[in-house]
Amino acid sequence: FRLKMWQAAAGGLLAVVLVNSTLNSVVYSYLDTYSDALGLVERGGTEVAEKLMQAKEQLHYDMVMGHIPTMTQTELSEKLQEIGHELEEEHKVEQLHATANTISDAVVAFLVVATLINYKSAVSKYFKGVSNGFLTLSNTSQAFTLLLVSDTLVGFHSADGWDAVLKALGSHWGAEAESLESPISIFVATVPVGLDVAFRFWVYKELRALSPSTQVILDEIDG
Repeated sequence: FRLKMWQAAAGGLLAVVLVNSTLNSVVYSYLDTYSDALGLVERGGTEVAEKLMQAKEQLHYDMVMGHIPTMTQTELSEKLQEIGHELEEEHKVEQLHATANTISDAVVAFLVVATLINYKSAVSKYFKGVSNGFLTLSNTSQAFTLLLVSDTLVGFHSADGWDAVLKALGSHWGAEAESLESPISIFVATVPVGLDVAFRFWVYKELRALSPSTQVILDEIDG
């Protein structure tokens, strides 16, 4: 039965990944074709300007150190213009990928939620089976699993994990790192605390009735 549950979970996850990947490719192709008509891509901006200034400084450095032949002002301007066009193209691709990620993720999330609602009885039965399977584990295995999950989500070093995950998601959806600092700080300062309180309350109210020995183990470890 446990094997079937794992197979069902793996199959569902694989289906979500495949649908998301396929949809993302389709959306990106469409956006790439009609980006100019839709007005989706912004030119350059501060990020591209900073990279272009870095490229200019690097060229000056290479000329001074003799790594490349000395260029005239005209040649330097043409080279910088070429680099600028390349940077703008990279910026365009990044923006299109971020937009495609946002659209495809939103559509897939909607489909997942709609599927869960439509098949709520099957979902409820599945999670009940997971709960029953968890309770068939030994008390030490239950305690180990709960500690692993809780310490990962709300443990001492969990803030670093939340920070890394949220920044990765923000980059995936095209958000600039600077704009994410305050929201991430607020999230890390509140959500893990709420999860920790909810977990402790669940251990106190529910786990002692379901598996008293596991609660004793957890209390001894915390104590």
